[in-house]
Amino acid sequence: MTAAADEVGRTQPAKALELERQSADKLKAIGVKIVTDVDKAGFAVIAAPYLDRLAKDLGPHAVKIKDLIGAVK
Repeated sequence: MTAAADEVGRTQPAKALELERQSADKLKAIGVKIVTDVDKAGFAVIAAPYLDRLAKDLGPHAVKIKDLIGAVK
């Protein structure tokens, strides 16, 4: 079982990235504009109060999860 998990861990990220690239190419071919230069930091600043409120409404476990995710660099 561990060998299978190791195999998936090694091969799946590359396969997922390749599928993403293929999907993007297909979407571009039918006229979809894909934006790659997104201001992620600006979005995070604007979204933070909404995320805080949502986590608070969902309860202390959601707040803890939000904080853990926010701590990932």
